[in-house]
Amino acid sequence: MAAVLLLGCGSPPSPSSPPRSDGWGDAPRVAHDAALPQRPTPSFDLRSRLPELQQVAELAQTKHPGKVGSARILVSASLRHYPALGPLRPVEPGAVVVEAFLPAAGASGVLYGMSRTETNTWAFSVTTDAGVPLPENLAACERCHADAPNDGLYAPPR
Repeated sequence: MAAVLLLGCGSPPSPSSPPRSDGWGDAPRVAHDAALPQRPTPSFDLRSRLPELQQVAELAQTKHPGKVGSARILVSASLRHYPALGPLRPVEPGAVVVEAFLPAAGASGVLYGMSRTETNTWAFSVTTDAGVPLPENLAACERCHADAPNDGLYAPPR
């Protein structure tokens, strides 16, 4: 989780990385101290949406800041083709994408979720793997995903 996740605040590609040929481009480097929105960041109840989500991809390394380890990308049915979504395809309201951070054995996981709103913006949620909300700075999530190449989403794994 993404991710899509959502797929986290991407880091710049390594100089040896070939350019992406799928039209997504590379994730921009985002300054996390950049100006944050001056209004409350929309949030949603991720726990109530967990039962409907299905895994569509796995990452060897999460892109979320401060996390080290693998992650799964979970999506609602309307995004089941997320890995092939490509740029500039609209995401319908109600769609959910989650990067599920997989911690070391015995530790609690973290879910980073985004839900498309009726006004075509994103609402954010960060919870434990049991669905308990975490006190994360959702404005930082919104700021990072504002620069993602596909309307708030970073490229899926390739």
